This record gives sequence, C-alpha cells and structure tokens, in this order.
Amino acid sequence: MSLAIIGFKNVGKSCIGRRAAEQAGCTFVDTDRLIEQYFYQTTGSLLTCREIFHTYGEKLFRILELKAIRSIRFDEPKIIALGGGALSNPDCYAALKKHVRFVYLYLNKATTQARMFKNGVPLFIDANDPHASFRRVWAKRAPVFASVADLTIDLEKWDADAAARYIASQVACEPTHALQ
Repeated sequence: MSLAIIGFKNVGKSCIGRRAAEQAGCTFVDTDRLIEQYFYQTTGSLLTCREIFHTYGEKLFRILELKAIRSIRFDEPKIIALGGGALSNPDCYAALKKHVRFVYLYLNKATTQARMFKNGVPLFIDANDPHASFRRVWAKRAPVFASVADLTIDLEKWDADAAARYIASQVACEPTHALQ
C-alpha cells in the first residue's frame, strides 16, 4: 500500500518522503511538482507552485492539485508528499483514501510557525496579521491532519532519518503504531 505524507508547510514532507522512498525502493511523488507539470503542460509557462498560487489564485491552484492527485497511479506502492492544504479539498481526500495510508508529520504549533515563516510569510497567510492568520490555518488544518492520520510521527521526538526509516518500513505493511 502507498503512503501519503501530510502536515504543515516546511515540516519536511518532501525531504523525509524522498528519503523514505529511496530506502523502501519505491517511487516518490511530490504533488507540488505534479502541479507545476500540469501548469506547464496547460500553459507552456514554467512556474513554481508559489508563483501559480500568487499569480492565478488559490482556486486554480486547487484545481491543478486535484488533477495532480487524480493522475497518480497506484499500481505499485508509492510515497506521496501532499501540499499542506491538499486535504482542505474533500475531493483530494476522496481520490486518495482508498489507495493510501496517511502519515502525519507532526510538529508543535510554535515550531511549525517558525518553520513556516522561515523564508517569509507564505501566500496563504495574511501578511497584514500573519500570527492571527497562522492561528486560523492551524485551527483549521491540525484537526483534519489528526483525524485522517493512520500514522502520526512526532518530529519533536524523532529526527528526520528515524522518521524516514519508519515510513520506509510501513510502505507495504499494515500500520502498527504511531510514533509519539
């Protein structure tokens, strides 16, 4: 079975997912890269997810995200890194839930905010009041991540290498327990 890694921006979904896929000998899929590919195929323009979101808005971005997720073939196990907002669209969750187990990379609220703002205020955060905006995003997304997670890895207690090893061990296995 495939795994979909979920969590907030900059918690390490792509980095840890890529390491885990290498260790497990399976394919790694980053939905952000798929979104960029879909945008390029449609427009001929090479833009990053950030540029797509900023220039064309969240609505188009979420449409591309759903197309990207629906394009994933589950004929063999994969490790998939989802964007932090992917599960805000119930259609994305529906497209994945029969094919994956969800792995929530958890960090506490303060650490998540520090990582998220490390390179400036993300586009989905209101720059006029970033701290209040972050609290709203946290309040909306954290319960979703926790409720759909089949496995939770507490990155306050586990380093990235240990998390990757554990995820790699779970690709074709049944879930055993959460790392907390």
